[in-house]
Amino acid sequence: MTSFTAQFAAFLQPIGLTAILVYLYGYFSRSRTSITVTEFIMGVVFGTAAIAAMASPINVAPGVIIDLRNLFVGIAAAFFGWRGGSIALSITVLVRINIGGDGAMVGVAAAIISAAMGLLWNHHISPRLSNILISLPILASLISLNFLAAFLLPPPVTALIFRDVVPLAIAFNFAGTGIFALLIYREIELADEANRLRYEATTDPLTRVLNRRYAVEFYSDVIRRKSAKKGVAISCIDVDNFKKINDTYGHLAGDQVLVNSARRIASCLRQDDIFCRMSGDEFLIIMTNVNETEASLISERCRAIVSDAPIVFEGNEIPASISIGTVWARQAPVFDQFRNAADAALYRAKAMGRNCSSFTVHGKAAPEQHPQPNAVA
Repeated sequence: MTSFTAQFAAFLQPIGLTAILVYLYGYFSRSRTSITVTEFIMGVVFGTAAIAAMASPINVAPGVIIDLRNLFVGIAAAFFGWRGGSIALSITVLVRINIGGDGAMVGVAAAIISAAMGLLWNHHISPRLSNILISLPILASLISLNFLAAFLLPPPVTALIFRDVVPLAIAFNFAGTGIFALLIYREIELADEANRLRYEATTDPLTRVLNRRYAVEFYSDVIRRKSAKKGVAISCIDVDNFKKINDTYGHLAGDQVLVNSARRIASCLRQDDIFCRMSGDEFLIIMTNVNETEASLISERCRAIVSDAPIVFEGNEIPASISIGTVWARQAPVFDQFRNAADAALYRAKAMGRNCSSFTVHGKAAPEQHPQPNAVA
């Protein structure tokens, strides 16, 4: 009983360490950390756990020990892909080679098999099996194939390993896989829920573009990171005669005009541009890392695409257009100050007869304007 207790305690030490570190995955996945960075971090985490496992092996019999390093390598590859798996594998292999001994190359081979089996599960088994009661035992079985590396040892040693080590190690692999998977799946669910709530909090429910809250957060991030190398621009947009559209065709038609106009405008923007609905028929574009010419061309392209064709709703062709005011600055000003300048440019565009764009450089008095001869009255 004492021997079993000691073995179980040795099993829990690295499991407990990794169980704590798995919560780091939850932190990074719920933040705006990229998937690549998260996989890299988790690879380091599981590689560290593998080192801890080698530092606290389980004594099975006199002269026979076992550790859980390969379980950590396989789990890293299974849940964090080739990045996480390769990093955990590299850490494990380097430490095992540094330890040395006659079994070093066998240990390296076992770690490589575990990583390969984890990747096999990640790419070909997990996507096809949604039932974790089936997929997780398969993962544990695949990781346990690392014991095939024992055949690189002399036959008497191989026989000893399969008699005294493999049964207990397989049991630990199944238990460890279940513990890790439950923790990771829980963190994935929490991350998905956090992302869903953030999406709902920062997305306009009608047009499905971002909302005012996100615009302010994003712009604050631009100022903090100083990421607008060429400059930054803000465009304020109003749908022309929106009240008249609602009165003539009904509010459902007005909603369709907003949705369709937003879709057309979004198609003109670059991947890093931020497009938001501020309120009613007012929209906002934030362009980062953009020069004067690019900002002017993008805003004019947005104006043109909305008025290019009428919006069809319930058999009615609704003529639609927008007025747009754009301000460019070399250095990002305070958000409210910058938006007010773009709003003033928008009013100049409306004063020119609507379906117009007005462009100016922040701090300059004379704006560049693009009146349209076929403006929608």
